[in-house]
Amino acid sequence: KKIQSKLLPSFEVLITFYIRRSLEQAFQIEEFPDLNPYIISKKNVAPENAPVSSAIEDFILVLNTSLRQSIETGQPITVKNIITNIRKIMESDYLLTIYKRLREFQPRAGTILAPTHGPNLTQNRHQHQQQQSKGNTMGSIFSRGASALNNIASGDETRLHTFIILLNTVNLGSVYFDKIIKQNISLLAKNYPFGTDSSKLQTIIESLNETFTKKSNDTIDEYIGILFNQVFKNKLKILLTDCFKDSEYLVSSYKEDETVVVQRFISQWNTLITPYHKTLDSSIFDKFMFTIVSTLSNLLERKIWSLDNNVNELGSIKLERDFSGIIGEITRSRYNLRDKFLRVTQIIMILGFDDEDDEVDLNWVLTPSERQRARNLRVDRK
Repeated sequence: KKIQSKLLPSFEVLITFYIRRSLEQAFQIEEFPDLNPYIISKKNVAPENAPVSSAIEDFILVLNTSLRQSIETGQPITVKNIITNIRKIMESDYLLTIYKRLREFQPRAGTILAPTHGPNLTQNRHQHQQQQSKGNTMGSIFSRGASALNNIASGDETRLHTFIILLNTVNLGSVYFDKIIKQNISLLAKNYPFGTDSSKLQTIIESLNETFTKKSNDTIDEYIGILFNQVFKNKLKILLTDCFKDSEYLVSSYKEDETVVVQRFISQWNTLITPYHKTLDSSIFDKFMFTIVSTLSNLLERKIWSLDNNVNELGSIKLERDFSGIIGEITRSRYNLRDKFLRVTQIIMILGFDDEDDEVDLNWVLTPSERQRARNLRVDRK
């Protein structure tokens, strides 16, 4: 009775305090890696270990130890109470802090992801820590973290670097959390061999993992959209405008080796996307590419529709080669993204058909009216 009435409640309070205080400390002493080596690297490959804040690794170690110690008490009620407290800390302290930081330091419109000049993030962080150690340590997790980041993210390029590191941190936090949850679930059968305690606790712990994963993914999806809209969307529009500059599809002759549009696109596209490929976690980069392709397919479709009365038979062949080259470059290592260009490829396909009989027995995503509109794009059919 003494254990249940005095010791276990005190244990729960201490574990909860330890977890939360460790999170505060992790944010206070965190370090941000320098993205410059990633960006200037000659290898265009995704990072094996994505650049993240040191806070997540420090905090996850504490969380794993605390969860294991809770399970090893052999007390189901204690585990349930600590899981409830962990849920509150993960949602109200950790995720909310990261979310506010992402919002506070989202990149300004038009920022280019390029190497920064001057002290890197880690050096600035060290200088701030020295100043902070001399001052007041009171305040919330976010106010201390925001103050630190304000000292770091002073320039547009540096803000973008910080934003990418924070995005990577959210994703890696979710991955690490999933791993420690699975590791600790494997301890349940040994510590709770009787009745249904093991299965009930497993359900509770898995629910915590599912909730945290969903909230992390929602945060990632939201801020990938912001990243795209702020720093990539307009550049993508400018890129396409420049690629199709002076291109004609109402032509009397066409050389098969004429690939000016594709060459322009490949050159400018790689310059634009490579820094993100080198710095973003691979799963985040895949989501980023999906967002890009969704917009790019719409832009390419608009380009085709704008060619009304400016395409003939030879021009349709040239158009098909140009668009195939662009789509091929985009989907070179991500073939699943080709489905996003299905409308574009079907419009071009119709442009190359001699008559409507060629369109039978095909699985169309275009409506009948859209197919008719595509037929009418060619001047030699009117």
